[in-house]
Amino acid sequence: MKNYFKRILFSVVLSAVLFSCSSAPVIPVERLDSLLNKAISMNLFSGNILIADDKVIAYEKSFGKADYEKNIANTSETKFQLASITKDFTKVMILQLIEQHKLSATDNIGKYLPGFSDEVNQVTVQQLLNFTSGLGDYHNTQDFEQLQGSTITIPDIIPIIQKEKLQFKPGSQFFYSNSGYVVLAALIEKITNRNYYQDLEEMILEKLNMNNTSFNGYAKPMPGIATGYLTNQIGPLQNNSEWHLAGAGDAGIYTTTHDLLAFITSVFYDNKLLTDSSKLKYVSEMMRESKIKTWNDFQKNGRYSPAGGAPGVSTMFTVNMQTGNIAIILSNYDEGTAEEIGIRISAILNNKPVQPLKEPAPKYLFNLIKTKGGKYFEENYKQEIKNSGMREKDDMMLLNAGQALLQEKDYDNAISLYRVYTKEFPKIIIAWNDMGEAYLDKGDKENALKCFEQALKIMPDNKRAKNNLEHLK
Repeated sequence: MKNYFKRILFSVVLSAVLFSCSSAPVIPVERLDSLLNKAISMNLFSGNILIADDKVIAYEKSFGKADYEKNIANTSETKFQLASITKDFTKVMILQLIEQHKLSATDNIGKYLPGFSDEVNQVTVQQLLNFTSGLGDYHNTQDFEQLQGSTITIPDIIPIIQKEKLQFKPGSQFFYSNSGYVVLAALIEKITNRNYYQDLEEMILEKLNMNNTSFNGYAKPMPGIATGYLTNQIGPLQNNSEWHLAGAGDAGIYTTTHDLLAFITSVFYDNKLLTDSSKLKYVSEMMRESKIKTWNDFQKNGRYSPAGGAPGVSTMFTVNMQTGNIAIILSNYDEGTAEEIGIRISAILNNKPVQPLKEPAPKYLFNLIKTKGGKYFEENYKQEIKNSGMREKDDMMLLNAGQALLQEKDYDNAISLYRVYTKEFPKIIIAWNDMGEAYLDKGDKENALKCFEQALKIMPDNKRAKNNLEHLK
């Protein structure tokens, strides 16, 4: 089954519900401790929490282990992969280059980077920053899968992205894009004539004395860095060492809560990294539907909350300029973990009711199907997906539950789940391949053939679908 685990998801959660009160609360330590101890008892969290009030640390604790196999506890010195919060660092470096007049937000990428199609050449820096470029996600390509396990650089990824076709006319829609931020990282390297790590060091880390932060293009177990664990899977706790997480400016930075606090504090409260005019551009993507138009407005009423996730990685930070609160949550459990804890921390800080903690969505869906059956799920999936707490557009929850059913050889229930999966996420190749193999194992060659043919329509060079079709024919 491990070959199925090839899709890597880096996500950003833009949460408007976090830290919504209008006056700075007293930090309720006992309620925070109660929440986090409950999460630990339910095995829902492992990682570090830091809350600052008016830039002063008011709550800081470590929970769980950095390495469960070696029984190494998380401490304040533990470093965590940031996943998509890396994009915030890439964004800051781009904005610095714009301030230095080495780049313009209206520049087309074709001005600096050769090898892209004519339509992609017209994409602007601003469109890349704001996820309106039309580029997609290089992680979901066969070419990227072939790089897995090797040290990956930004120049390794760019040729893969150059094969992408735009999903829409640049500037016409919003679509979260990992590929776009790799292109931004390549622009940084092109203009500075250095590699991304060197730029990160000189443009950010050295300025803020962030001595416990670094970057790698291929995340592997290293001393001092928390090992990630696949807690959304059903079964024994498993580390993420076989996932070969990669980063190329869209991900790849690892850090501590203290170093990340230094970065956040500088971005929002001083001018060591950015001028005030650039800071508004930094938060502009989250201001798309906001009445905030100036940095002065943001300083009074603004909220900013990015997150990152991958298998065994979940991170987020929140800034509320009204209250002066900063919260940082770094976890070495699966994506979504930090957001679930963060929502509840927000409720506590705002003296509001806290939603009860519940088991991860894949486990909920798996147990539901095992108890009530696949047919029930097919008929009631919209409500049950909502009940599970599965985040919108996060197909990994369905993937994890489906593959657990396949591991048990519960093919009928697995097929029911994958019918829902492919209906809700019709372009996810692994779902069609999984369902096809479930039909194949049941002896239903006709439906298996349809699934593999659909997988090839989405990605004509998909080896798994091709191999299965050859076997069938």
